[in-house]
Amino acid sequence: MKKNYKKIYKQWPLMATVFVCIFYIVSRVWMYIRFGMAGFGYDIGIYRHIVQGYFDRLGDSALPSFGFTSFSNALSFLGSHTDTILVLWYLCFGILLMAAFYVVVNLYTKHKMIALIGLVLFATSIAQFEFFWWYYYRNLIALFFVLLSLILLYYRSYFIILSLFVIGTIHPLSLIPLGLVLIISSIFDRQKRSFLLVSGSVSLVGIIGLNFQEIMSYVSLLFEKTAHVSGASRQQNAELTGQFIPLDFYIRSSFLYIIFAFFGLLFYWRLYKTWALFLVINTVLFIFGFLFYRRFLIYFDISALFFAAVFLYHFLYDSKDSILLKWTAIFFFALMFLQCGMHIVRKQPLISPRELGAIQAIDTQVPTSSYLMTINSHYAPWVQGFTTRDVIAPGMFEHDVWTYEEWQTFWYTEDISKRRALLEKYGNAKALYIFLGDRDMWFGDNIAYDPRISQVNNYIWQVSW
Repeated sequence: MKKNYKKIYKQWPLMATVFVCIFYIVSRVWMYIRFGMAGFGYDIGIYRHIVQGYFDRLGDSALPSFGFTSFSNALSFLGSHTDTILVLWYLCFGILLMAAFYVVVNLYTKHKMIALIGLVLFATSIAQFEFFWWYYYRNLIALFFVLLSLILLYYRSYFIILSLFVIGTIHPLSLIPLGLVLIISSIFDRQKRSFLLVSGSVSLVGIIGLNFQEIMSYVSLLFEKTAHVSGASRQQNAELTGQFIPLDFYIRSSFLYIIFAFFGLLFYWRLYKTWALFLVINTVLFIFGFLFYRRFLIYFDISALFFAAVFLYHFLYDSKDSILLKWTAIFFFALMFLQCGMHIVRKQPLISPRELGAIQAIDTQVPTSSYLMTINSHYAPWVQGFTTRDVIAPGMFEHDVWTYEEWQTFWYTEDISKRRALLEKYGNAKALYIFLGDRDMWFGDNIAYDPRISQVNNYIWQVSW
């Protein structure tokens, strides 16, 4: 009996690792199992539109350069269905991200127990769950390659050139914090200077050569007032923040480990200067409201999880003889799982499966050469991704010709002639239909008395010219 107990005791790290991995995978597929495609966040419709659109027009030089499509087109060419790319491959990269975090923590700390603690914190981080759920596909791939770059940096492997190239091609903004780390390291670390300069220069040339148009789009923003989000217009503001979780939500959801991260940084930054620099840079980018600044919370959280794991291990090891502390540690980790699990179970989708079903049916109800308007930008990504019609949405996509003030007039005016005048800006060459989601049913009362607008079904209205 004692031998069996000792055998189980020795194997508990492996058992814990398996449990954490199962918890992580279940947490990532939970929303999809419950709600289908509607269970993913805001961007899935946009990515569906991109994956389908770019592959259907493969080789069309009129399409703007978009590095992510090199990845999606390759999978499509190899036979992967669009929905397979959107769901299965996305989940695979989510799992690879978890594995990469474990490896990089184990590598830099040279301690499997710290890596296991880091794995627990990563799997139960609500911020990391939200990042996955919001469906920032290329950002997720880029984060995996950021961690891979940190591994290659540790070994001083020139394969880092390929890793940096992928980041700069798939999601250039993800290269900013890592690039700053490499630049600063090349200044102060003589031993790595030549390696960093060669790797950085070669990868930069490749990124600019392949993804020049997208890089220039970001550069143009940097020279405008919108480089700092406070100077953006009302319509641009939400998008330019990065549309990730706000700071107060992050603090509330991460308070169980963020204090340990602070002490970990305070006591152990000299041992892990690369990680300390990475954390500080992402903090600065967020505080100063840099372009898409909320996305840098993702990288800040990764760094915080690293230092929290380091501090927790040393704190628990130094107090290993305390029975009270052992039970406190068990309670802490149980609370992490409970907090994350409750958050996931209570999570609701941004649109209902019924609404998504109505959107998917539009192509069978609306003529091919028609405009499809959604009065709410909330529904715009799904309408664009799950239909093939030309979509009009407030402040989004190429077919919107109204200002924000004109949209307000369209939403709230009681003057039929004003609304008609706005609609006539689209001419009468193409039919125009309006999609109203469950959030927009109030608007149906506003247009019900307009004889030129008739209801087709619960979600679709037709404009007669």
